[in-house]
Amino acid sequence: MINKERADKIIISYMKKIYGFARTKTLDIDTAEDLASRIMLEVYKALLKAETIFNINSYIFRIANNVYSRFILEEKNRVNLLDGDFEMFYEPSVFNSEMQERIRNEIAYLSNLQREIIILHYYEKLKLSEIAKKLNLPSGTIRWHLFEAKSNIKDGFTNKRIKSESSKKVIFSDLIFLGRIGFQSIDISEFLSKSIPQNIVYSVYREAKTASDIAKELDIPVAFIEDEITHLLENGFLKNMPSNKYLTNIYIIERIKENEQVIEKYLSKIIIKICDKYIHQLFKAFKPSQMDEIRDKIYIPQNDYNFFMWSLVSYACGKVFEITDRNTELAKFAIKRNDGGKNIAIAMINDSLKSLESYNNTFFEMVSDFVTANNNRVKIWQFYSPYDNRDHKYTDWTNLIFEYFYTYLGNKLPKIPENIDVYKKLFDKGYLVSKGNSEYVNMVVSNLSEAAFFKMIPAVPDEFKSISAQLDEDFFNIKKSSFPPHLQNLCKAMNKNIMASGLVRMKILDYLLKRGILKPLKKHQKKTVNMIMFNDIIPL
Repeated sequence: MINKERADKIIISYMKKIYGFARTKTLDIDTAEDLASRIMLEVYKALLKAETIFNINSYIFRIANNVYSRFILEEKNRVNLLDGDFEMFYEPSVFNSEMQERIRNEIAYLSNLQREIIILHYYEKLKLSEIAKKLNLPSGTIRWHLFEAKSNIKDGFTNKRIKSESSKKVIFSDLIFLGRIGFQSIDISEFLSKSIPQNIVYSVYREAKTASDIAKELDIPVAFIEDEITHLLENGFLKNMPSNKYLTNIYIIERIKENEQVIEKYLSKIIIKICDKYIHQLFKAFKPSQMDEIRDKIYIPQNDYNFFMWSLVSYACGKVFEITDRNTELAKFAIKRNDGGKNIAIAMINDSLKSLESYNNTFFEMVSDFVTANNNRVKIWQFYSPYDNRDHKYTDWTNLIFEYFYTYLGNKLPKIPENIDVYKKLFDKGYLVSKGNSEYVNMVVSNLSEAAFFKMIPAVPDEFKSISAQLDEDFFNIKKSSFPPHLQNLCKAMNKNIMASGLVRMKILDYLLKRGILKPLKKHQKKTVNMIMFNDIIPL
């Protein structure tokens, strides 16, 4: 958590920027100072509550925009819009404070442009031609927006707002990027951490809508969502469509139980075939009696054959069953982000994390690599699954800790006070495990290159190539109706190499565990299961 001293320093360093932001949004110095002080107060309170902030600029910018949205709404609600010809809606005799408040509330649901036209026409008494000149828009456009604004106010005033089923709030249970993350390592959750942006993108998931359409559906004033829409648009999570509408390109996964039942039944026969015809070969190629022959090439913690086979099965299935080039297909759909990233944004709703539909994305591989001072290449392969208890979040230690681990393997990490934090992190991560007065390396490590390691693995039988192609086609046909038309090509690309997917690998591990071919993992093994490190050093 950020302490008070650091929060004070951040506030001081951003005072001029916050004031500059406020000055560009207001017409006079007094109003700018009022807005700036509100922003600084909200930023300061947020900083004191924050655990970790990956991008301070983006973090403060979002707070500033949210405060500004509330500020504008308050200012607009203060304006008395009942002078003038609003009596065309209702008889003057029925005006009362309650009705006035309701009209003000309805005005908050208008777009920025429509609110401005209403204020200029009814409060500042400008003619439509004067407004057109002031806003540099055609008179016909002003007239149309004024008509639409009055119609919307009248509709909202005469008809009590009733939230439809579509207006219920959604919460994304998980958010990930598939592809290259930006140089600032900003996670997608940084952009969609709050419910409003999440509900905005979900609102325009299946069909394009205007800001006013979104506001009505969510029952939220437009003032609260327009800045969020701009932010989402700038970062590539929304795209502009004709008629001032927006559509999201985020790949949203929802749990479809009917699909799961079909997939479950479909896969059961394939998993048995894979285990009988391929996994059997894998165990045969690496049977315990032959492990001594490769002990100088592959380190297995505590010589635990079961632990080694957990990692080998998930690694081998992910590699040998990768028959088509899925990454090339997916690259066509990657979006360029402002921070230099190029990726596909994926969101999961509610309990979709538990669904079969999300296995391809929630259970995934990650490869970390670096070059040592001696020009040696180090590569760490990981497969995340429910069987591990690793922290899946990216932190400053994520890659750095592997460099320290490599230093340890080379006996170049002395146990001195300066390295206490490093050793603590190595033990916390489970890369090292205590044993008596010493410790041992708790990860599969090979001094072979990944290419040489892969050559030891049996090739996939030819018949699986046609099975894989049919599996991909069938999966797409099952799932495509769950996705809107503009994302169905992405859905097809996402469902390439299903046989190498997290879903199939998880089903294989489940099957082997239930059959007793794989044994349950020990607690400390769950931190490093399905991890293999390729480098030039074998632990002693």
